[in-house]
This record gives sequence, structure tokens and C-alpha cells, in this order.
Amino acid sequence: MLRFNRFFSKYNKRLLIGFASNGGRNVNGHLTAYRKGSGQKKKYRYIDFWRRLNACGFVLKIVYDPYRSARIALVLYDNGMLGYILAATGLETASIVFSGDSMDIARKCFSNYNLKNIFERLFGIGNAYPLSLLPLGSMVNSIELYPASGSQLVRSAGTSALFYKKSDTHAYLKMPSGWRFLVSLKCMASIGFLSNSKHYWKVLDKAGVSRNLGIRPMVRGVAKNAIDHPHGGGRGKGPQPLTPWSKLTKWRSTVSRRQRKRKSWRRFL
Repeated sequence: MLRFNRFFSKYNKRLLIGFASNGGRNVNGHLTAYRKGSGQKKKYRYIDFWRRLNACGFVLKIVYDPYRSARIALVLYDNGMLGYILAATGLETASIVFSGDSMDIARKCFSNYNLKNIFERLFGIGNAYPLSLLPLGSMVNSIELYPASGSQLVRSAGTSALFYKKSDTHAYLKMPSGWRFLVSLKCMASIGFLSNSKHYWKVLDKAGVSRNLGIRPMVRGVAKNAIDHPHGGGRGKGPQPLTPWSKLTKWRSTVSRRQRKRKSWRRFL
């Protein structure tokens, strides 16, 4: 056990990097992100968003990550590599996961562990494959936008996308927001729902909790001077909610339908 602890402490340090908080300011010291600052010091964990090792891994532990809402899992692979992945619901310590784009290698890996129900293990929670190898009806997370670009879609706690249709070259996904996306079948995706689904039900009990998270107090626009905000000055309130730059902040789409269709990999259906 002592030998493993030395191995773990040696290689785990390479997966961590410290970040200094900039307090929501840019390199010139100008405030660019409001309500940011203070909070506990955090260290960033390097997450494997590519998962193309073609190797089985052994989950050492499930840990908290301060930079994301879902939990992460520390995995030790057969080839000796150590890395963090996003943990799916149901993934536990001592679970075995596969990362890669070859089903033959996955079958050999799971057979080496003398596991029963190899078919269930092949499509078990936490495994990562290209969408071309996954069956229709799968719930997936951590999806790539482009092949070999690293996962960018569906990475928040408790979320998953439905893989409901595919063509010769593309996969059709129903996102948690209800949008339908069209991505390449070569894009990687992980199986299952992401963990910590109760994250959005969490209540911050007191002001100090939000301050520890790096959230500073908010000042209402109507309480400011007219020079500082469109709602400021005077006695009445404005007819519609605006940002400090006089842009609509409610009742407007954040992404236009034209922008959704602009890229070939993304389409509104």
C-alpha cells in the first residue's frame, strides 16, 4: 500500500496545476467580468476529454472538481497512464472502463479481466467509443463537435444526450436543451448520465458560501447612477431589462437560427 501511495503522489501532482484568481479583471486591471473575485484557491485537474487510448482503466477514486459541477474519476490504465475522466452516474471505485475507438481491443481487454456478461461491459457506464460503434437509443455525454477535438458537448452534472438516429456519416443527437444536433459518427462520446444530478437542487445556506465560490454581491441596475447603467437615475423603472451595455437581457434568443445552420456539423432540425 505504501508503494502505491508513493506512485500515486508522484504522478497525481502532474495532473494538477495551480491558478491565481484575477478577480474578474483583464491584464490592464479593468473589470471585465462582474461579480467575480475572492473565493477559495483552486487547483485545476487535467481532464482527459479525448479518450482515445484504446486501453482499459481501473477507477481508483471519485473526487470533487472545483471547476465543474459533475464529479471526476481518477483512472489507472493498463498501459500505466493515469488520468481524470468525467464520472457518470453509477461509476464507482474499482469499476473498469474502456477508452478507445476499437471494439476488438475493448473485447480483449474485458476478457482479460475474466468478467461475466462481456456484452454488457462493452456498453457499460463510463466507456467511451465513437458514435459509429454505439447502438441507437444510447444516452451519451462528453460528446465531441469535431473528430479528435476533445469533448465539448453535454459536460454538466446530471445531463445526457439521446443518440436516436444515424446516417452513413452523421449521428443525430437530442440535447438536454431539446435541440437536435448533427455530428460526425467519428466523434467520441461516453455512455451514461453524468454524476451529481442533485447539483442544481443545492441551496447556498449563507452569504459566505457564495463568497467562497468566488461570487461577489450583485448591485441592482436601478440602484446605480444613470452613467453606470441604463436603469440608473430617476425614480421609475425601465420598460424592459437591459444589460449595462443596453442589450436585452431577457426574452431573446442567445443563438440565432442562422448561426445554428452556419456550420455543417450543427443543424437545427
